[in-house]
Amino acid sequence: MFWSARAAALLGAAYQKNSMVRRILNPLLARRPSGSGLWGKARWLALGLLLLGARLGWAQPTGATLYFASDEVRLPVLVERKQVLDYRVELMGERRYRETFFDSADLFLHQQGRYFRVKESFDGKAQLDFDAGGWAQVPAGQRVHHSIALTASKSSAARAGRFDKAGVLEKLPLPAGRDFTKVQLVAEYSRHSIALTRSSRPEFVVSLLVGSFEGFSGRKLRKKFWALEVEPVGRRTSVQLPEIKRISDYLINALTLQRQANSLYAEGVEKAVLLRPDERLIEAVNIIGGSRGKSLDQFDEPDAVAFTLDGRLIAGDTENARFKIYRFDDRFQSVQIVGAEGSGAGEFGHGMVVKILNRTIYHQVQGIAVDKNGLIYVIDQGNQRVQVFADDGKALPERAIALKFCPAELPHCAEGLWRPLKGEYSSLQGLAVDQDGGVFVADRGISRIYRYLPTGQLDPGFHFPALHPLTNKPIFQQPESMALYQDKLFVANEGTGDIKILDRLSGKPIGPPAGFGADVFAGDVEGLAVVQDYLFAVDGQNTRIAAFDLKTTPPKFLMGFVGDHESADGIAVDPTGKFVALADQGNLRVILYSLRDILNHLAMAKPKR
Repeated sequence: MFWSARAAALLGAAYQKNSMVRRILNPLLARRPSGSGLWGKARWLALGLLLLGARLGWAQPTGATLYFASDEVRLPVLVERKQVLDYRVELMGERRYRETFFDSADLFLHQQGRYFRVKESFDGKAQLDFDAGGWAQVPAGQRVHHSIALTASKSSAARAGRFDKAGVLEKLPLPAGRDFTKVQLVAEYSRHSIALTRSSRPEFVVSLLVGSFEGFSGRKLRKKFWALEVEPVGRRTSVQLPEIKRISDYLINALTLQRQANSLYAEGVEKAVLLRPDERLIEAVNIIGGSRGKSLDQFDEPDAVAFTLDGRLIAGDTENARFKIYRFDDRFQSVQIVGAEGSGAGEFGHGMVVKILNRTIYHQVQGIAVDKNGLIYVIDQGNQRVQVFADDGKALPERAIALKFCPAELPHCAEGLWRPLKGEYSSLQGLAVDQDGGVFVADRGISRIYRYLPTGQLDPGFHFPALHPLTNKPIFQQPESMALYQDKLFVANEGTGDIKILDRLSGKPIGPPAGFGADVFAGDVEGLAVVQDYLFAVDGQNTRIAAFDLKTTPPKFLMGFVGDHESADGIAVDPTGKFVALADQGNLRVILYSLRDILNHLAMAKPKR
């Protein structure tokens, strides 16, 4: 096996360097591989090495581009395809990589559209790369890529920036007069590849990169990413560019990717390193949880958060069918667990809802809100109710709101919650309570908002049209989190990545039909909370809390507060003025930040009127 890999690597190098070798190999590569024969294995091994980075020790033109996603791209959507346009799909498998990027302290290479890295595959191969072309300045296919093979003894030293011991730095044409030994970014990812074939001959390779960035300056964050790459078999030529674009455009639409191409380094700097002028880095003052489980100090998908009137934290432990109440004092904290799986008072349903694309969705403990009297409201999806608790966690079954659906023969009606049609499922998640005791419930699955009167009946006066009267388009797509300010109801419209405004009593749309904040969130808006004249919104894609000025119409983005969290969801503000709580769902924990520090930054940023 070692000889086969070595031979394939040498074959790959010869293929890249010598046109005569390419003329010999191309007809062989065009043959349909046998599933178990030695030639079939060697052919695909050689092809895999050619395509996935066996260009060592010379400079060559390169034009690889990556298209990144704003949210998760499910792998089966790509690798389980049988056909892409008029190409047949051949599965090539998975390979894992680590890329360590170096730059100067002022990110000189990033500003020039270049990068300098150590690239390692987890099968023991490593190389030192310098890309001398700019993404904006140099046409695709004309950028120059320099690459040097690293032995195992040199790769660990190079990864740590000790290039003097590696003895190879002088071989790369790095700009003189600067120090490029500072680690700025590390990207670790799996590359899942398919070959696009016609007439049994592979012509292009499509790869989905799934991994995470870790930044070491500015943001100091770990951030997941998904990116698509389309490359030809062999060296890219200008003749192939239109076809690469055609394939890329098709997959960008199919996988919901960003249309602007970027390099792994540039995207990582923007997402996990670079702190922009309208951002501030905030440090946690307390972290609760951090591992999956059922014990006192563990969570399983923390989602919604809220505060009691006296400043105790309420944290939804979504998949454990319960919530927790934390009390914080100067020298200790205590926790109370409320709820368990079941259908009785204070219990939560947790049965399966539906299976979609190999993903099982369960009923969950979702939205949590506290009213002006201190009562705690919690959505109990599985038992089709909003449960009400006293501020000490005692269930008040006489106050529960029954969530009654429309009759089966009339799935859409005014007297009950809409029933899901074919291809839909009900997902009651968002919850808010106004100053009059009205309870708002958002159904993310069917894109509806409801208001219940304090009596527990649906408010017949609250109605919003299914289509916006100005655009004739749906007002909501997957609404979830909500927040109230005066007579306005703000709704996080997750399907379109913006925030919509409704009149809290009538449901009439207010403000621009397109909502606001789409340019801020880049496709992922989550939890909402209001404090003073500010709206806080969880900006998942940029790993920050986005703050808006509610005194402007529409609300104006003021500043983003960047923290170390992943797939954050719910957010809440402590009414006693101490904390902002964030459900860091991806890391199975709840983070507390200082509300005073955030408000001080906003006071300095807010324009004087």
